[in-house]
Amino acid sequence: MRIIVSNTLTREYSKFTVVRSFDKVHEYSNVDTLVIHEFDESDFNAGIFISKFRNEGISRFIYISANPITTVKMVVQGVSGVILTDEFYFEDEEELSSIIEDTALVVTEETSIANVSVQIVKDFIYSFARGEARTQTPAYLEQVNQAVNELATLTKEQGYQITSMGKSAIEVFEKASNIIKSINDQRKVLEQQLVELETVQNNAPTKPVFGNNILMFPSFKYMNNAKVLVIRELSPCKYLTSFALAYTHHLHYEMNKRVKLIFVHQRGTGVALKYADYTSITQESMGLLSLYDNEIIATNNPKKDVMKELLNRQNDVYIVVDRLYGNQDIVTGKVERIFAVSGRSDLKRYKVKSEDCIFSIVSQQDSFFTIPTIKSYPTEVDSRFAGYSKICSSMYDKLDAKIGVVK
Repeated sequence: MRIIVSNTLTREYSKFTVVRSFDKVHEYSNVDTLVIHEFDESDFNAGIFISKFRNEGISRFIYISANPITTVKMVVQGVSGVILTDEFYFEDEEELSSIIEDTALVVTEETSIANVSVQIVKDFIYSFARGEARTQTPAYLEQVNQAVNELATLTKEQGYQITSMGKSAIEVFEKASNIIKSINDQRKVLEQQLVELETVQNNAPTKPVFGNNILMFPSFKYMNNAKVLVIRELSPCKYLTSFALAYTHHLHYEMNKRVKLIFVHQRGTGVALKYADYTSITQESMGLLSLYDNEIIATNNPKKDVMKELLNRQNDVYIVVDRLYGNQDIVTGKVERIFAVSGRSDLKRYKVKSEDCIFSIVSQQDSFFTIPTIKSYPTEVDSRFAGYSKICSSMYDKLDAKIGVVK
């Protein structure tokens, strides 16, 4: 099979396949002839591809360009290829085919390059292998290519033959190919090790902080665009669960918002029973992604990947009730936070302000608001929500304004 590497030719050929880059050559099998014209890669990468193609079985190389690049000329010469400057051959397919068939027709240009050019290229390769920072920038590579071009122009007048230079160049590019392959392989190994390390960290047992009851989980930083309200319970706040459910109902049915309520709680059989009516995500069930779509979720396993999955659904509002009683918020970032406490004594203990807190039962004049007691607390869910809507409308309004929810 014969391939022409050109990103400018538009005509179709019956005996040749045209591709834009050297990288595309790998998509074809049984390639024996490569005609080089213009390409997408840098000069240096072109040299590496040519040396690899020679080792992979391509036997004939022809470089046809009105303005041939010195670096590519060196490499083509190194693989005993043909270099032509008349692009007319691309207009006549029969002429192009005859050049390939007639292996005796080899145009050897009187291009001369000093041996120091080899040293410049070698210096780059060995610097690259040593990991020197200068080899990481396109600007440096351009300087290397420019230096080679300038030396070639300078020494052209001195009559040196390009043959020895070409053979030296192909050796250098073969070494470069091996070095870069080794670096890429090492990078892939490192990336895999990092993935494995992150997996181990995410699945590692959490650390007990106070005895065996309270567990510490790393915070998840939310940076997307939904509205997120974090209610961090510092001490048991009576009726907070019922109020959170009622406010969720308000957002869904009165404000027409897609909303998700997430209770983050401690581990323990007794604690879990309080949330038995809701979807539960635990260490054992965290891999069941279908669970994450429910509107009300309770989890005792708020690892970063779990919280990320929970807060990455198509919702307008998220309410996170943080009941871990830890020393940091379970969700940070683009969120609005408010505290829930059991009484005024908690303000000094936890160093929080009354206006940033939700209280319960006993009205606190300077608080964010106080969850009231509903007399004859209804057991029927809809009646309960109706009762909360009647007496808590001003509280709903304050929360709506805090998180920026509008109808």
